[in-house]
Parts: sequence; C-alpha cells; structure tokens
Amino acid sequence: MAPVEFGRPTWILSADLDALRSSPTPRGVRLLPPRDPYTQARDRDTIIDQLHQRDLWKAVGAPGAVLADGEVIGVWRPRKSGRNLTVTITTFGALPARAWTLLHAEAEQIAALRGASSTNVEFDTS
Repeated sequence: MAPVEFGRPTWILSADLDALRSSPTPRGVRLLPPRDPYTQARDRDTIIDQLHQRDLWKAVGAPGAVLADGEVIGVWRPRKSGRNLTVTITTFGALPARAWTLLHAEAEQIAALRGASSTNVEFDTS
C-alpha cells in the first residue's frame, strides 16, 4: 500500500500508483441523467463542492448533472411540449465558451431519444 492525498490521507495499492499518476485529463461535455451512477458516488465532496450539493441531490424531482471536462459545473432539466424539448441548464459559474456549442449538441441527442423534433436550450447562471 502507498499513501496518497485525496482531500484527506488515504491509501492505494502500490501496483496502481503509476496508473493513478498517468490518468488522462477528461475532456468534453455531457448531460448526465438524474441519479447517474457517477453522481451516486459515496464521497460526494470529490465530485462537487458542498455549496452546490443541494442543487444536484434532491429527494424529489432531481435534476441531471452538467459535466464539463470531468467536473460537475451545473444541473439541467428537460421540459417537453408537443414535439419540442426545452433543456434548461443552470451553471454554478461562468460557462467556458466552447461548452455552449457542445451542450447544444448534447441536448439535441436527448431530444432525439425523447422523440422531439426541435430543441431549445436555455442557460441560467446561479
């Protein structure tokens, strides 16, 4: 076992230490559905600041998570009216410029899965 610092002292198998140190930097944007396995991690502090945890984990009507470059940067909610899907994205801070286009593409994929023929994306910064 080898000691590592991850918000607090913890341990990892020595054989896994090189893999941990050489892991690739995550890239891209995803709209994760409510209760996605990634957001159901045991240690919530490792994926989202405590300040925003109540925004993501709600007992009723939980939103999806906006994931950008491996970091949860906001929440999203869908609203379908007829054949139109509106996706409202609320970010926890400034949104990188390149993320706008990528989030529109993600919303269009969700719309296709839900049988919508048009997509509207609304942005809000909390």
